[in-house]
Amino acid sequence: MIESITKSQGLLQRIIDNLETVVMLFDRDLRLNYINPAGEMLFSASQRNMVGQKACDLIRCPEAIVGLNLKKALTNNQPVTEREILLPLPDQTEIIVDCAIIPLTGLNYEDQGLIVEIQQLDRHIRISREEQLISQQSVTRDLVRGLAHEIKNPLGGLRG
Repeated sequence: MIESITKSQGLLQRIIDNLETVVMLFDRDLRLNYINPAGEMLFSASQRNMVGQKACDLIRCPEAIVGLNLKKALTNNQPVTEREILLPLPDQTEIIVDCAIIPLTGLNYEDQGLIVEIQQLDRHIRISREEQLISQQSVTRDLVRGLAHEIKNPLGGLRG
């Protein structure tokens, strides 16, 4: 029984470590307890350097959004989701993200906390824009072909 629990925990850890989505675990004082490798890459810092820092020091989007939503999720015990937030990064760039804040429920007071999930949208937005451009180019190409055909037909008659 204990062996199967240990295997399950190891499997869950491997899954979380291989997600492209950033997963962060904060305690009830909003201090970081865990961040997965995707988060380390996004924030360009190791887990060792980030653990123990306050949420507002790590996630530097507008203070009101971070602080209020984290506290709201913790006190109301309800998840909060923010869509298309502009997130400044340590290297002075900004990315667009979706941020989900999920309270850990069913735990005693000392173990309460939050899971923050950050999903980068820049790549998805860029792909959808490129797909839209390709579609527009296809429509334009078909229109030009149709016009060329319509112009060519009467000219062929005149030439004959």
